[in-house]
Amino acid sequence: MTAAETTILIFVIVISMILLRPWKINESIPTTVGAVLMFILGYVSIGDIRSVLNIVDGAGLTILATIIMSSILDKAGFFLLAAERVLDKANFSGKRLFFLVLLLSFLMTMFFNNDGSILITTPIILEMTKRLRLSKANSLPYLLGSALIASASSAPIGVSNLANLIALRIVGLNLNLYAALLFVPSMLGITVCAGLLYLVFRKNIPDTYSFGPIGPGPIHEHPLGTRVPPHIGPKEISPPGGQAPKIGPKRPRLSDVADPLLMKVGLTTVVAVRIGFFIGAAFNVPLELIAVAGALVLLVFYFGRDPKGPWRILKAAPWHILVFAFGMYLLVYGLHNVGLTIVLGKLLTFLSNNTVFGSVIVTGILLTVMSSLMNNLPSIMIGTLMLTGLSLTPSVLHLSYLASVLGSDIGSLLLPVGTLASLLWFHIVSKRFPISWKDYMKVSFAVIPLSLVVSLVALYVWGTTIL
Repeated sequence: MTAAETTILIFVIVISMILLRPWKINESIPTTVGAVLMFILGYVSIGDIRSVLNIVDGAGLTILATIIMSSILDKAGFFLLAAERVLDKANFSGKRLFFLVLLLSFLMTMFFNNDGSILITTPIILEMTKRLRLSKANSLPYLLGSALIASASSAPIGVSNLANLIALRIVGLNLNLYAALLFVPSMLGITVCAGLLYLVFRKNIPDTYSFGPIGPGPIHEHPLGTRVPPHIGPKEISPPGGQAPKIGPKRPRLSDVADPLLMKVGLTTVVAVRIGFFIGAAFNVPLELIAVAGALVLLVFYFGRDPKGPWRILKAAPWHILVFAFGMYLLVYGLHNVGLTIVLGKLLTFLSNNTVFGSVIVTGILLTVMSSLMNNLPSIMIGTLMLTGLSLTPSVLHLSYLASVLGSDIGSLLLPVGTLASLLWFHIVSKRFPISWKDYMKVSFAVIPLSLVVSLVALYVWGTTIL
């Protein structure tokens, strides 16, 4: 086998192991084995290892610190309180609840990250739909709508996705310019996505909902934080006449939260860190320093509330994402070293006809196809190396890179394998409902293509205006 064939074979095996996860293997293991093989076979060098380490360490630490902060907020009871507030604001309107769930998912990704948003909100929404006694057809708008919006929402500000953070350093784009160029186009795409989701699901979203009559039975602790008995009785979504009963969840006061003071400090810290990212970017302060400082502040404060708490948080933190990102990028460097990115660059140049508009559209579509077939993390890494290998002016390089972000963050949602977040969502939801790829793709193919095209065209118009 040639070097190119061997490298591609190793890469395909590693990606298959990550997506299929046989024996529930941690994704960092196949990437590490694949990276070691690349080094032994001579497809990556010591110099490549140093370059990759310099690229991924900051992004990995930033995401890891964000996860630690979200874990502390979870311990304080913030996310359960947020779910209760969504039910409160919906006021028994199924349509209002749908858009509030989408808004919650958007904000979760914006302030934390896409994978964390899926991991935290999906179980809460599952319990919410269970408590409302919704069928699979009535639950899917909230569950799948939340998943698609949460993943797409990693595009606007650049700090909510590991792949976006890694690539920023390579293309020489700081966080403020990233947001200035991509926030408006990506928000247009997300808005179109939300509107299309409503059109697709409108017949399955109940006009009203209720919590049903309270029947006899032992009291049990409900996952949303209120003590309620099991529901006994008919399973209508709403009572005859369409009027929702005045039986609802106990609305928790701040005193009902596990730790109100920790929640206040945690929210303040998370918001301060998010603002600090943009202030720091103006003065070339590394993002990881700001994120780690925020995590340390919360860990120290949490130590004062529960001396054993921070150690449990640190022990449970996904430290393996540093190894995973490092190994994945080495694999991509191996593909780059054997010429794959050169081939893709020539294809991009040919299809785009050397125009800015063509480069933006073709890059977005190319990354959509690559991400949908082999996951968005390696795809945007390959795409970034492809773009930096071309003789592009800084403005065209930046716009093309941002198009690749749209392809990998929004376009990748066409197929469930496009993002790790989608696979996580499938794993969580399948514990209650049998969800098939067909169920997912009937929605994604009706929603994602137009959302992507709107974002890409808006990026070209908005970006060329600014630059």
